[in-house]
Amino acid sequence: MWETFAALHDPTGIWTFWRDWYRGMLTGAPMDWDLQQPMALIKDEIWKAGPEDVAKEIERIRKTFNPKDHKEKNQPNKDPVTAGAAETMAKRLQMNRDAISLTSASLLEQIAEFREKVRGNNYLDADFRDQLLSFLDQLTADFHSLIGTLPASTKTPDTKAGENAVRWLRDFKAHFFKEAVAYTAPENVATATIPTGIILGCTAVGSLVGMPVAGTVVGGLLTGQLKPGKAADELLQPKSTGND
Repeated sequence: MWETFAALHDPTGIWTFWRDWYRGMLTGAPMDWDLQQPMALIKDEIWKAGPEDVAKEIERIRKTFNPKDHKEKNQPNKDPVTAGAAETMAKRLQMNRDAISLTSASLLEQIAEFREKVRGNNYLDADFRDQLLSFLDQLTADFHSLIGTLPASTKTPDTKAGENAVRWLRDFKAHFFKEAVAYTAPENVATATIPTGIILGCTAVGSLVGMPVAGTVVGGLLTGQLKPGKAADELLQPKSTGND
């Protein structure tokens, strides 16, 4: 069906966007998520008017879309770390040092195990596999880096360690949510979706160093009213990346 659709004559370009969109989903290289969002928010009356009107609206959106505006939102905060932020983080590290270390070590084992499964899956598109492996390697480097920032002792807060951890969290928030959501998307579930345990574990470590986590999600997990898979979906909703 896809081959038939892709080969259809389309002189006015009504289906150009949809071909590009679906091809990206099939190959594991989705179209820019920031561009997809305004497409999904097109008003109902335009959808009901028919494909020609939808195509005109899509073209209007594409002409006004500036990827730089959206990429800036996903860049880590490069502002100097304030003394207050470093001190607050140092106290978190002092209080949560052992929990961060143990959880990170467990995550590294899970990531390594999943990485081997991905590497040996010959059914995956080669480009998609390489991108996913690259993401997993980045996650591995992230958690090794975080472990390296932990103070040697929990007796006194280490302000320098706190400053380094603030920078770590900024970088982690900037790339983790945007990348992880692509690899847990429905179109990838049948091939190689990131295990829920890794998503929840990454979020748990993030929360230990001050990353906000929705209380309703945590409460739902603790009481059994929210399944882990649903919790992972909730946690991967877009987050602000600009603040400490």
